[in-house]
Amino acid sequence: MKYCPHCKKAFDPSKTNGVCPTCHLQAPETIDQDTRTSLVQALHRKANAYGDKRDGAMSFVVLGAIFLIIGVIFFVLSFKPVSVDDNTRVIRPDSLEFVVSMLGICGGGLAFLYGCVRAIIFTRKVRVLHHDIDYINMTLRLDPGPTPLLVSDVYRKTSLRLKNYLKIKKVEREAKKAGRKASKES
Repeated sequence: MKYCPHCKKAFDPSKTNGVCPTCHLQAPETIDQDTRTSLVQALHRKANAYGDKRDGAMSFVVLGAIFLIIGVIFFVLSFKPVSVDDNTRVIRPDSLEFVVSMLGICGGGLAFLYGCVRAIIFTRKVRVLHHDIDYINMTLRLDPGPTPLLVSDVYRKTSLRLKNYLKIKKVEREAKKAGRKASKES
C-alpha cells in the first residue's frame, strides 16, 4: 500500500505501476515537509472520522447490554405459579413478560453484537492510520507497509516504558549515593 500525496488516498502500487488510480499521477518515493504536513492532516481527519464511528458503535454495545439485562429480568418475571395452592413456577409463553423478554434478549443481543463488530473494525482502521501517520512522519516515505500485530506493539511500548523506568531508578540511586557521600564528607 502507498499513499498518493496529491489526492491523499491509499492505493496498491504493484497493480498500477506506481500511478495513483484516482488522480493518475506518479507517486514519488519520498516527500518534502509541506507535502507530509498536508498528507498527515488528511490522514488525521480520516482517523478522527473512524474514531467517531467507533464511538457510535460503542453506544450500540451499551444499549445492547441494557436491553439484554432488561430481557433477562423480564424472562425471570415470566415464570408464574401453576396454581394458587402450588408454589411450582412454570414459564408462561403467552404472558406479556415473556414476549417483552424475548424482544429484549433478541434486540439487545443483536445490538450488542453489531456494536462489538463495528467497534473492532473501526478500532483496527484507526490503529492502521496511526501507524501510517507515525511512519510517514519519521521517514518522509509514502509506503508504510503492514501494521505490526497488537501484541508486538504492546510488547514494544511496555519494554520501552520498563527501560525508561529502570534508567530513572538508576539515576535516582546514583543521586542518593552522591547525597550520602556529600553528607559523610561534611
